[in-house]
Amino acid sequence: MYLPIDSILVDELYYPRNELGWRHVQSYVNALRTGATFPPIIVGKRDGRYVLIDGRHRYEAFKRTKSDKIPAILTKLPETDWFAEAVRLNSSHGHPLSFQERIKAAMVLQKQKFSLDKIEKIVAIQSAQLQELIQQRGHWVHPEDIRPLVVKASIAATAASRGRKWLEEQAERIDHKQASLSGHQVKYLVADLIALLDSELIDEADTELIIKLRESANNWLKSRIAA
Repeated sequence: MYLPIDSILVDELYYPRNELGWRHVQSYVNALRTGATFPPIIVGKRDGRYVLIDGRHRYEAFKRTKSDKIPAILTKLPETDWFAEAVRLNSSHGHPLSFQERIKAAMVLQKQKFSLDKIEKIVAIQSAQLQELIQQRGHWVHPEDIRPLVVKASIAATAASRGRKWLEEQAERIDHKQASLSGHQVKYLVADLIALLDSELIDEADTELIIKLRESANNWLKSRIAA
């Protein structure tokens, strides 16, 4: 079936990712503009509204191409299973969930009273490892998911139990990440931002942010030109 775009509700409670991947949205936008077709999104129905369960990137791409309708499948699952279904589907197609996102999802599923065996199958992490990871999640850091601003808040407490060697290893990884942001890779960040603007992937609600960006860029240029 096809549903009107404005009839679909995006409830963040059922979105298992940390953030939306704009690169994927843009690739879908480009594909749609060349006539490509995509699998239907998955929705549930609540209080007369269709709630998005799977297909967030496709949904955003259809919105940005000003499409009125989008292909969709209405799930028969009860609402209590919607998040689990979102995690399962995001783990099996498209851009897979990161390790960190799967751990976070496992914690949510545990609170929803799913058994450890079921969670293991949904997030694809062995139950023997999963329980320990959930217990450590308050201060646990995976090498693939290090984010310096987050790590700094918890690294001291963790180092107390894991020792100086662990602390030095983490510090080295953080320094490497920060160096990539402060060195030659900055040009790629700027290029990404330009691509976002050129592709109209920044919402109009962020106009104030773009105005501040323009002011900062102008000030930066003036200081360099004056020098």
